[in-house]
Amino acid sequence: MAATLHVTVMNTFKATVEGRPAGLEGVQIVKATAYLALNAGRVVTQRKLLSVLWDGDPPDTAARQVGNILSSIRKTLRDAGFDGMVNRNRATLLTDVDTDAALFDRTLASARSARADGRTEQALADIDAALALVPPEPYPDLDGDVFDREATRLLRQAARAELERVELLAELEEWTATVAAGQAQLPAHPYSDILARALMTAHHHLGEPAEASRVYTEFRERLADRSGLDPAEETSALHTAILRDRLPRRTTRRAEAAVPRELPAAPHPFVGREKETAAIVEALEGTGGHLRVATVHGPGGMGKSALALAAGHRLADRFPDGQVYLNLHGHTPGHAPLTPTEALRRMLRSLGVDPGGTETEDETAARLRTVLGDRRVLLILDNTRDTAQVRPLLPGSAGAAAVITSRRPLALAGASTSIALGPLRDGDARDLVTHGLPATASDGSAADAIVASCEGMPLALTIAAARCRTRPDLSMAAFARRLSNERNRLSQLQIDDLAVRACLSTGYDDLRERGGDHALAARTFARLGSHPGADFDTRLLALLAESDYTTAERVAEILVEFQLVVPLDDGRFRMLDLIRLYAAETAGEGAETRRRLFAYYFAQLKLFTDPEVGTAMPPLAVPEEPYTPPDDLPARDGSAWRSWIRAEADNIERVALAVSEDEAGYDELFLEYSRTAYMALLRALADVNDTMALVRLGMESAERLPTSRQKYAATMMAAVAHTERAEFDRAEAFLASAAAMADELGDRRYRADCRVRLASVRYRRGDLETARRLADEAGAVAREEGHPRIRYLAGLYGSRISERLGETERAVREARRLVSFADGFDAELYRNDALDNLAFRLVRSGRAEEALEVFTDRQERLRESGDEATVNYAEVLWGTGEAYYATGNRGAARSHWNRAAEILFHRGHLTSEEREEVRAAVGRPPTPTAIALSS
Repeated sequence: MAATLHVTVMNTFKATVEGRPAGLEGVQIVKATAYLALNAGRVVTQRKLLSVLWDGDPPDTAARQVGNILSSIRKTLRDAGFDGMVNRNRATLLTDVDTDAALFDRTLASARSARADGRTEQALADIDAALALVPPEPYPDLDGDVFDREATRLLRQAARAELERVELLAELEEWTATVAAGQAQLPAHPYSDILARALMTAHHHLGEPAEASRVYTEFRERLADRSGLDPAEETSALHTAILRDRLPRRTTRRAEAAVPRELPAAPHPFVGREKETAAIVEALEGTGGHLRVATVHGPGGMGKSALALAAGHRLADRFPDGQVYLNLHGHTPGHAPLTPTEALRRMLRSLGVDPGGTETEDETAARLRTVLGDRRVLLILDNTRDTAQVRPLLPGSAGAAAVITSRRPLALAGASTSIALGPLRDGDARDLVTHGLPATASDGSAADAIVASCEGMPLALTIAAARCRTRPDLSMAAFARRLSNERNRLSQLQIDDLAVRACLSTGYDDLRERGGDHALAARTFARLGSHPGADFDTRLLALLAESDYTTAERVAEILVEFQLVVPLDDGRFRMLDLIRLYAAETAGEGAETRRRLFAYYFAQLKLFTDPEVGTAMPPLAVPEEPYTPPDDLPARDGSAWRSWIRAEADNIERVALAVSEDEAGYDELFLEYSRTAYMALLRALADVNDTMALVRLGMESAERLPTSRQKYAATMMAAVAHTERAEFDRAEAFLASAAAMADELGDRRYRADCRVRLASVRYRRGDLETARRLADEAGAVAREEGHPRIRYLAGLYGSRISERLGETERAVREARRLVSFADGFDAELYRNDALDNLAFRLVRSGRAEEALEVFTDRQERLRESGDEATVNYAEVLWGTGEAYYATGNRGAARSHWNRAAEILFHRGHLTSEEREEVRAAVGRPPTPTAIALSS
């Protein structure tokens, strides 16, 4: 079981892991840890941390300092046995964390839930436990606006809880304690009718009517001095009853016949959503003069209704005049949405009023507002279709409050809080799917697999739990295997009247029936079901919508609004897998759409690559693909191209594999696609691990083609890939096959290509003399034939071989000549590679300062082009570390090596043990294989 980090923030800061001090020290480290802990389970961006740590005025070096602070926190926590901190892409996520602030919120929520259930003694105990956590001056070790606001919120909550405590004491008829607690709260709540009534009632039952009358008189005078108002009618009536000694038996609810109690049963089990529930309760339980409305929106099946009901039951005792529940059927399969008039008439009947039969919608809405008046009624307006349906149903005064659920965000001005509901966290999802199962039937790994297949969707998890619970013969492992089959997943996720497919269909039907851009968005959504990837951008939407870019942007807005796609931070979008599977079912043109996707990606890849210099294989003639981009597509520079390639890497591969399964007889096309995609991904990612599926596709396609040139192209691609993966036996086998094909074709350039690639393998295996001979032979042919790429590679390996042979001065001269040669032809890839090579040769020949200049410039260029997560960036960082180490700056060296190791670990080139070995090294750490092979 994962260790939990416990953080005390409201009192003196303390962080422990399983009871042991975590060792976090330093003002900024403490502030960063506290803020991350207060936002546990939520992604915190670097920009937000900058604002928190420097109160909105960060220094120029703040970004670097934040990186160092986060690295220090992560290392310290890991050393303490905690591994719940993730830091990537300038954002941080902390999980498995508990704080005293969260404990306060949970305990207070538990008290209110107990009170709503009639468990008054438990409610009082929970209130006391919550208040015991609150110090007189919260957050003493944390300065800044963010923590000041948290302290203010906490004290406000505590003050409200103190008032509730007085009410609970009165409900328990502990009159002496009520008087003592009430008098203590008078300075904080001098104008509270609730407090005045509690004190008056307590004095009355203690036989002190004069004291009760004094409480009333002083309260009335305070109100008059402040605002000229009289006490509430209920307070005045209580005073009159005490004066006449006719105080009735205490009751907190009206007769059931007169007050609607329409809330369906509270959802059970109800897991997670603590913060969301607390936010609704906090927004609606106040007594201010504003209209109190909480909206909850999110995709179908996310548990919006359950959240609304859970919050409603916690709030019920705050609304003694009743609770009205209304399903507006905005997205109920087989049920038309209620019109506003139908909904209004239904609500009036719930409140005991005959709605009549001739009023207009406006008149009926006005009557509802009149009936509600200042009555304290809670409205749960569930399953709303849109703003137009629900706006006439809202009360016009502050006495009533409403919780509204919908799939789309609602444009309701003045809503107290708006909650976007997403999937459950994994731990909560696991609790939901295993609820009610005997311990012998629960299977941890199978539960995790079910949670992954259901993507945290509460409806899907509830169905899965019911399937496993009602079918003793169906084990969790067996059901998890059923869900692993994507084609069968939606069919498995249904039981009785619950079905994920039916839930999703109502949203799609709503979109399709609206016409115009909405109908176009529906068609685009269906085609997205044929996209095999997980995410996409607006350019691809323009392709599938067969529209211009501007229209595609509108389509994206609609799909986001209807909760069918999720916007990502980088301008891309993704679809939950369950929604994608439903979209695939609605698409009637899957193979055709995938062919269009293939053409689109092929055209983009061709634009990115340089066929004359950027490919290691001979060109192959293939028909031009029928993709014509819209006229208004935004232009892309080199950096934007590389960012696009990196973002689309998975899609580029998946589309090719999907189309190859659909189609036969296009092997030449698949080979050319695989070669083009291979080079594009290698350039953008500098990581061959992401290209192997394309290599295999190219090889399989070439096997079915008739010519040796085609087979040679695929074989060389495989040889290069296996060389970069350090699979040298396989690389040499492919090179031997390629050499035989080159001999058969009688092509000197092909032979030279094989030699220079074999030189690379021999160099990496340590056979330096053979490697030098092969590189020299290849270089000579390249000069005679005028082939710059092979000549470049021969020079590259020549300089590396010279260094390995101890000829460092020769290595530097050759590296400088290589830079000059690369400058002679227009290929940024080779210029950058030549500079990296020169910097490594410089540092290893004792010219560390000059190497630092080159490495620093390369780092800056890679950052500007957005290449900070690539293996190439890790190589440059590692080389920079070598240069700093050589100059005696061990701290800077260690920082750069650790950053390089982190990138290599996330790219799959280092194991966690190897990464720790780099971090733990006292002196110079061992050079990772990925760096050693390329430097």
